[in-house]
Amino acid sequence: MLVIELPDDQAAALKAKAAAQGLTLEAWLQKLASVEPLAGQVRPGKGRYSPSELI
Repeated sequence: MLVIELPDDQAAALKAKAAAQGLTLEAWLQKLASVEPLAGQVRPGKGRYSPSELI
C-alpha cells in the first residue's frame, strides 16, 4: 500500500472528480493508474545509429 499525503482541498477535488464519474476515489485512482500510455511515459525513440552502422 502506498500513502500519498495531500492537502485537504486537493483531496476533496480528486474525490469530486471521482464522484462525477460515479466512482469512489479508490476506484477512480485505479482506473487512472491503468490508462495506457501514461502521461509523461518515456517512449523508445529511434536510436542514433542503425544496427548495421554499429557493426
